[in-house]
Amino acid sequence: MLGPDLPPPNEPFKTEAFETRWPTGATKCELIDGALIFSGGFDDRDVETASRAYPGRRVQLGPDNGVEVYPGGSTWTIWDQWGGVEAARAAMNS
Repeated sequence: MLGPDLPPPNEPFKTEAFETRWPTGATKCELIDGALIFSGGFDDRDVETASRAYPGRRVQLGPDNGVEVYPGGSTWTIWDQWGGVEAARAAMNS
């Protein structure tokens, strides 16, 4: 887990949640070949939040812990040129 949980809906945001949770925690947002790429230190909680924000699209956690949003029904990733997400993740961790 890379950051705190979001506060309950009836409580204000704290600085740490603002700085680490998607989308406000994104350090950069890019459009690459039709995919939205949000750079940052995210986790599965952020993927779940982004999935609700982009219904019908494929949202996944990238090998660099960025949130990636692809067209629904697509199977490609921006990491395919490096052998796929798992290959890119292994290369980044070695």
